[in-house]
Amino acid sequence: RRIDPPVGSDADLRAFRGSLEALQRAGQNDHWYEPVIYENPLIDWLASVRLASWIWVKLYRWLVDPDRLALDGEIKPRSSHFPLQLKLLRDFADSVSARGSAPYFVLFPNHGSVLRDRDGQPTQYRAIVDSLAVGDVPIIDLIDAFSEYPGPVSALFMPGRHYSPVANDLVARAISERLGLASR
Repeated sequence: RRIDPPVGSDADLRAFRGSLEALQRAGQNDHWYEPVIYENPLIDWLASVRLASWIWVKLYRWLVDPDRLALDGEIKPRSSHFPLQLKLLRDFADSVSARGSAPYFVLFPNHGSVLRDRDGQPTQYRAIVDSLAVGDVPIIDLIDAFSEYPGPVSALFMPGRHYSPVANDLVARAISERLGLASR
C-alpha cells in the first residue's frame, strides 16, 4: 500500500525538524525505524546504551529478523522487500522504455556470488535474475564473464571488495560483446 511521505512541504519540514514526536509518528510506517533507538530515553545520555542498541539492531536485522531480504547467502523471494525491489527495477525499465531508450539489467556479482558460483551454487541474487527473466528487458549477468575467468577469485577483487583491473576488463568486454560493440 502507498503511504504519503511525512514531509510534503516546507511547512511540514519546519514542523518536523527537531520534533522527536514527529519522527516517532513517521517511523511507524518506516521499516528502518527502530524504537530501541528513537524511543529509548537513555540513548542520548549514555554512549554505551547507544552502542549496545546499535549492535542489537544490526545483529537482529542480520541474524533474526524473519523478514530479512537475505538468508543463507541468498536473496529470499518471500521477504516483503523482494516485491518492492522488483517493482522498482521494472518501473525503472518502463521509464527508460517510455523515453524511447532500450533498458538493460546489468548484474554485477559481488565476491560472495563469485565464490558461490565457483562452488556450483547459485549466486546470491539468483532469485532476482529468475524473476526479471520473465520480462522483456534483457539481462546481462556478469557472473558468466567471471566464471569463465581461469584465475583465482582473489585476482578479481581489490581491498574493500572492489573490482580489480582484471575484473573491470572482464566487465567491459562482456557488456561490449552483449551490446554488439566488441572489436570494431
